[in-house]
Amino acid sequence: MHEDYIAIPEYYSVAEALDIIREIKDERKIVYYYTVDIDGKLTGVLPVRRIITAPPEKLVREISEHGIISVYEDEKIVDVAKKFSNHKYMSMPVVNRDGILEGVVDLRMFAGSEINVGNRNSMDEIFNTIGIRFSEYRRATPFKAFRFRFPWLLSTLTSGAACAVLTSFFRMTLEKSIILTFFLTLILALAESVSMQAMTLSFQELNIKEEGTKRYFGILQKESLVALQLGIFYGAVVFGLSFLIGKSFLISFVIFITIFIEMITACMIGTIIPFVLHFFKLDPKISAGPVVLASTDLITLTIYLLAASIIIK
Repeated sequence: MHEDYIAIPEYYSVAEALDIIREIKDERKIVYYYTVDIDGKLTGVLPVRRIITAPPEKLVREISEHGIISVYEDEKIVDVAKKFSNHKYMSMPVVNRDGILEGVVDLRMFAGSEINVGNRNSMDEIFNTIGIRFSEYRRATPFKAFRFRFPWLLSTLTSGAACAVLTSFFRMTLEKSIILTFFLTLILALAESVSMQAMTLSFQELNIKEEGTKRYFGILQKESLVALQLGIFYGAVVFGLSFLIGKSFLISFVIFITIFIEMITACMIGTIIPFVLHFFKLDPKISAGPVVLASTDLITLTIYLLAASIIIK
């Protein structure tokens, strides 16, 4: 919790309360105006519209709302998160067991940084994230939670088995140059990283309510141009590194071609799959990660081994 909050004595007049509120300088803060009694106990919350329209001589206790949701200072974060998800507040007061106001917790606890309360999309994303973490599992038994998650992890198991079989078919190609195996992990890691970046950006795009084929093609076009540049840059870097180690132009060229193509395909995979899962009413936050990584690994390994078998004779 933090102590960056406004506490107004309930026996103050509206005019006195407005004098306190005018001292606020940062309009980006998550601000609620809380009312307290003479002992510092939380008594309510003061709606902004109500205090602006109320007569100056009226007492704060007369216009405040008393059915306020608060949290205890010794309450677990997981329980606080449930309250945020259920009530959709941006901030909640923290009290001790005697009801005295001690501080405030807000959505920055979950966002990990300052958030813009005027950005509706970012606020919805934070609430959705909290809701998914708890609403899906709050009432689920361990077996039900298992059934919810295991189908998507099967994609990882399947792709791993397929990669093992695929590698066995190209055993002779790998045996021709041990350098190929040196860079296998690096190539897969680059592909996985760019696919996860693209997937994360797709999640943000899914928060935008505007839909249409033109918008989706625009996203794909932008991502493909980004991937093209990434492929050229990182392909050239790893080309130089592999040539210094192996002194083989052909092997280095195989690595360059693989990284160049994989960057484009991985970026497309990470961009398209969340939209496809969303179209079929599946939750991409749960299902997209395993599917994207499994598809990326299998396709990247296929490109690498085929390129090596064709170019290296």
